[in-house]
Amino acid sequence: MFSANDPFKIILDTYEKFKIDPKTFWPENGKYAPAWFDKISNEYIKLDIHGYQEDKVNTKKGRKETFRNTTEDAFHAAFASTCNFYITNDKKSFEKTQKVFQQIGLDTLVFKPDEFIEYYKMFLSERNIDNELIVPIRYIETDNFVEKQMKDGLMRTYHVPYFIFDFFNKMTLLINKAGLVTMILLSQIPPSNKGITCFFEIEKLSHKLYQALGMDSNNLGQISKEELAQDEWNGRKWDFENVSFRFIRVNGHYQLYFDYPGNNEESI
Repeated sequence: MFSANDPFKIILDTYEKFKIDPKTFWPENGKYAPAWFDKISNEYIKLDIHGYQEDKVNTKKGRKETFRNTTEDAFHAAFASTCNFYITNDKKSFEKTQKVFQQIGLDTLVFKPDEFIEYYKMFLSERNIDNELIVPIRYIETDNFVEKQMKDGLMRTYHVPYFIFDFFNKMTLLINKAGLVTMILLSQIPPSNKGITCFFEIEKLSHKLYQALGMDSNNLGQISKEELAQDEWNGRKWDFENVSFRFIRVNGHYQLYFDYPGNNEESI
């Protein structure tokens, strides 16, 4: 069990064999914390108690080898689900957290420190602001996408390892029947348990967009907290000869569109 490939299946099969209801021991009532927090913490502790990468418990040696340490590690894993990355140098915690996140289907990436450094060098290190608009264009050439047939062409979805403008990590392409890209949509896959998008995130994103694109076509300037507080927000638009950019909010989600009006079917 300590190094099992699928510890949750072993636990479930054993519970079924002895006719044990997991909810008897692992209630997810959200009484003292959000239900998602209870779920992650319980799944983590469940692995440890049943022997998967279990921590040593020896009360004679003080706090470092008590069950409290395991409980705190479970809480760390739960809190981490509100973030894009979880970095830990604790091998057992790393293994348990990875299994829990895979089991529940969470988006947070779990790294050891050296793994994160490599990921940072490849995808997160600071890039020239002028290149932020080039990254999605180049990423189109990869085969890392899911394709769906639409009435008027194709839709391709890419999960991008980069954070374009330090914000967007999902890209959607609309391709018409002539094989031309009519629109690129950049959006964000947030951490599974992230709350609302905070103004400081949009403020930083706004500065980067203006650095890369210049003044918007309506001369509205930098985005303010007051305008975002309104139910209806007009966003920003930048018009160029062959492409226009729209930064808008749809159902609370912030998105950046690349529109190619010359590639629509009516002009072919």
